[in-house]
Amino acid sequence: MKRIIPVIIMAALSLSMAARPKANVKGRITSEGRGVAGVQVSDGSQIVLTDAKGRYSMHTSKRDSLVFITVPSGYVAKRTESMRPDFFALLTEPESKMEVHDFELVPQDQSDYSVVFITDVHFGRIVENNVDQHNFQYKVFPNLQKITSDRQNEGKAVFCFQLGDFAHDEYWYENNCDEIKAFNFLNSLHYTAPVFGVSGNHDNDGSVTGDDTDFRSAWQLRRTWGPDRYSMDIAGDHWILLDNIFYINTPSAEKKKKGINGKRDYKCMLTDAQLEWLRKDVERVPDGTHIYFCTHAPIFNTHRPDERISVEQVAVLDEIFARFPKVTCYSGHAHMMHIPSTGEFTRFEQFVLPATSGSMWQTDVRGFQSTSSDGTDAGVFVGDHYTSGGAKYDYITNSYGAKAMRVYDMNEVAKYYEANADVRFQMGIYAPEHKHDFADGSFENQIFVNYWFYRPGETVHVIEDGVELAVSMEKMEDPFYNIAYFVPESVKAGKFKSGLCKYRYPHMFVAKARTATSPVIIRVTNEKGDVVREQTLERPKAFSAEID
Repeated sequence: MKRIIPVIIMAALSLSMAARPKANVKGRITSEGRGVAGVQVSDGSQIVLTDAKGRYSMHTSKRDSLVFITVPSGYVAKRTESMRPDFFALLTEPESKMEVHDFELVPQDQSDYSVVFITDVHFGRIVENNVDQHNFQYKVFPNLQKITSDRQNEGKAVFCFQLGDFAHDEYWYENNCDEIKAFNFLNSLHYTAPVFGVSGNHDNDGSVTGDDTDFRSAWQLRRTWGPDRYSMDIAGDHWILLDNIFYINTPSAEKKKKGINGKRDYKCMLTDAQLEWLRKDVERVPDGTHIYFCTHAPIFNTHRPDERISVEQVAVLDEIFARFPKVTCYSGHAHMMHIPSTGEFTRFEQFVLPATSGSMWQTDVRGFQSTSSDGTDAGVFVGDHYTSGGAKYDYITNSYGAKAMRVYDMNEVAKYYEANADVRFQMGIYAPEHKHDFADGSFENQIFVNYWFYRPGETVHVIEDGVELAVSMEKMEDPFYNIAYFVPESVKAGKFKSGLCKYRYPHMFVAKARTATSPVIIRVTNEKGDVVREQTLERPKAFSAEID
């Protein structure tokens, strides 16, 4: 028996080793020549940790064609490209062959750090006079770089996240601007902060249909921005970036843009594989960590419930994040600024961010500034994070700097509406239920405050000659956006089109002044009664479609 037991043990070990697939991906994670232990490495399904010498190995099916790391706090992945951190590598060999992928980390002081967000850039959507790239390079990028440089000069670590729809699938082939070309254009500007991205619905190849479309259509995403699920730690905070667009692209024989073979349809959802990976990812995150969650489509959006993930999936996320008291979500997709209530899911806070392109550069073509469809000026959203706790948020517009609202003297808007021939044409083909005619006298002495930075719990006060006016929060269209976008589109169409009907957004505040000439003060207070913003409107102030 003494001789049999070791034989049985050795046989069992041999069987166990035979059943365990041999590693086909390995590498080392180092910083300044030394191995970094305990770093998460993943293939999108499994997660392994580096050993004391920074080494890792795994057997992977190479299904997602990527291996990537979760960069730990106090480091940033080395960049060989101007803007892209090397936190992932493409797997290019068959499953039967070994691949070696090393990663290098650079130490970074993250005592205070900032995250700047761009979203819905839509490169390639409009190439008339090269307006998209020209306006980005000479209007958006200087603002983005200044915001970044100012903070870097203060010693802050700065990161940039782009939240999807970087290119525009419908025009990849017709306008010769796919995801890779758009990526290379941004890279050529030599931005000084690392840029991370998630996929939007327009970041997929519209020529791809058939089986496994969601994965196969994202082939350029994997080459530019990397995996559809990944995370990083910054100064003890845990950041997660997930692609929550499931691209369907139902085959269609209808006439389409060049190279497009389907309807480009999609669902806002997370796949089971992503949720399974997410559970594994947060297993190693300490209790109480602040989670930051970045997606293209909103998790919460009370204005457009059809353009967000389902309540059932929110409940799954709530269960996955049960150990974490605060989850802050950032999304694009809606082309508006919206900070909605999260209802019963109190651990979450959602920021829906306006499009960097405004309305996909269409207002720019007509000589107006970039403006999203809720009237929000195009700009850059910034979160400054401090070791003392919490984050301070700013929205810095490309044309006017830090700005949270636009205030209208509706008497002056009425004059413009009455005098402008194109507006009168629009009013002639649209009934009142489709478009407000602000010249019809019913808005006399009213003050409109489009306060796009409104957060639940805040109160907007409008004060005239020391007297506080009654203020109502209404879903109302924005006059500037109507003039910059809908009026030219209506003139172009020459007839009623339902797609050009008024947009009503939830952050318009309306008050009726007692006179036509007294200045008014707009004051915003938080739940504690503290004044957080204040702005004065001198009246009368002539309204112009070109300026505030």
